[in-house]
Amino acid sequence: MYEMIASLLTGCKKYIDVEAYSKALAIIRNAKHSDHRNVYIIALEKQVKLLSDLSKQQPRNEVYKKQICSTISDIIRCAIHESRIRAGTDKDAAVRKALQRGEGVPRFDTQDTTIKKLLKQILRFAEEFVRKGDYKSALAELNRIYIIDPENIRAKNLEKKIEILVHAGKIDQIGKRNGVFRWLPRFLIR
Repeated sequence: MYEMIASLLTGCKKYIDVEAYSKALAIIRNAKHSDHRNVYIIALEKQVKLLSDLSKQQPRNEVYKKQICSTISDIIRCAIHESRIRAGTDKDAAVRKALQRGEGVPRFDTQDTTIKKLLKQILRFAEEFVRKGDYKSALAELNRIYIIDPENIRAKNLEKKIEILVHAGKIDQIGKRNGVFRWLPRFLIR
């Protein structure tokens, strides 16, 4: 099963590179059908849908597109790894070796660390958008985090910060030039 998913997602990357997003989405749906519980395949589908939507917008946001494309390879690698673990090949081999050496059953927490890295990267993108004043893009990044971790505290705090900044911007459209943000607590202005 994981060999099929690996070949599908590797082929999908080629379509993403040439911006054939509809073909890439069709391949991702086939992979998702084979392994519907793989969080990374679901995240990849969301990313490619976002890329597809961005390609239809005028003017195109190339910086945002580049940031999304930079995560695609990692998501594909994690999706293949997750499928391999689900198939039992990596896990069974590691358990057999550990038991032969007289050790206990090893822990498999690579998925957790990979997800944490991905969430941190997406959160950095969102924070950068907030610094630039692009709140809509920042909220889109936070939605990507909520797909993976709906209870992420850092994302919720950043969303509250955005609400405050948007509200402050509605009070005075000129914003920072008139010193509107001086009343905000220091931790919100970073």
